[in-house]
Amino acid sequence: VLQTEVSARFQAVDGLRGYLAVGVFASHITVTWVYYTQGKWTFPDSNFYTLLGETCVTLFFMITAFLFWTKLLDSYADARYSIKLQNFILSRIWRIYPLYFVVLGVLTILSFALQDWRSHESLVTTLIQCLRWLTFSMVDINALPKTAMHIAFVAWSLRYEWLFYGAYFLALVVFAKIKSDVVALIAGASVMALFVFFDPGQRILPRYCFSFLGGIIAAYCVRQPQIVGFLRHSIVGIFAVLLLMYVLFFQPNALTLVSLLLLTIFFVVVASGNMLGGVLRPTAVLWLGEISYGVYLLHGLLLWFGGQYLFRHFNATIPSAYPQSLIFLALMPLVSVSVVLVSSASYFAVEKPGIVFGKYIIRQLNRSRTDADS
Repeated sequence: VLQTEVSARFQAVDGLRGYLAVGVFASHITVTWVYYTQGKWTFPDSNFYTLLGETCVTLFFMITAFLFWTKLLDSYADARYSIKLQNFILSRIWRIYPLYFVVLGVLTILSFALQDWRSHESLVTTLIQCLRWLTFSMVDINALPKTAMHIAFVAWSLRYEWLFYGAYFLALVVFAKIKSDVVALIAGASVMALFVFFDPGQRILPRYCFSFLGGIIAAYCVRQPQIVGFLRHSIVGIFAVLLLMYVLFFQPNALTLVSLLLLTIFFVVVASGNMLGGVLRPTAVLWLGEISYGVYLLHGLLLWFGGQYLFRHFNATIPSAYPQSLIFLALMPLVSVSVVLVSSASYFAVEKPGIVFGKYIIRQLNRSRTDADS
């Protein structure tokens, strides 16, 4: 798909994606602990864990914007590149939805299994609820309270991803007509602003939308050889990590103007190819980047299973001399390994076949269009 093709040129970004997936998972481990000990789905008192999750998602949004805006700029700078609007939409659908359908199917089954296989709502209502999930509205299914908690409520970020896709689609339309990336950017930003302003459900927060701007800025910066050469210096990498640490430990949240500015600088350094002392280069980290979408979508299910069944089972059977926290921490390595294994399996069984099939459909449609034109 488009994102994979472009990211092949930016190995450091792929490595960063792996760490971000782990960061979101780690932050939700703490939320899970609070839930099973206090009955509240919230972060611990320490602001670090909240910032960890927010920062990782913010950088994920920057990666999305960076990869796609790079593709648009490539099509402008090199006649060999081209972006077909139909291909863009199809590639996104077949990249995002196959695994999402699987997760939605599991959630639907859980909504019945956890309630003794009883239907608490009509079939039509359940179908409507599933359709709303396809637009990333995390409503309860079959009256199961907090259905979305079983995936750690992560589907909310996909709403912003698709908002960006919509804005980017308009930018492509404008760009195809006038070949001006600046005007295309203004058009895309305008449609995103309209979505936010006229959002009847107020589900879109403007502050998250600004995250995408950091990735677009990076797309322009990495096209300047002098800037890239400077940003790849090891000292600059250390400085970038310090900026990231400052956000994680000293900012009230990851979406203040200061936080977004510092995270943008950090991301521009990584996008330039700075491996941050080699921590973005290991094969294991790159593989985590490859399966990061699966880690993001699936870790909540495995955390729920680890807490709902394993944690409560061991907590009830192991002598009370062992504190709950020790039992929980002992289970987390098992859950962590399971997340990687299940995400890897889902990549080969669901994600990759979806990508391949999406490319096949695109080729067939392009071939049909070529035959029709001839």
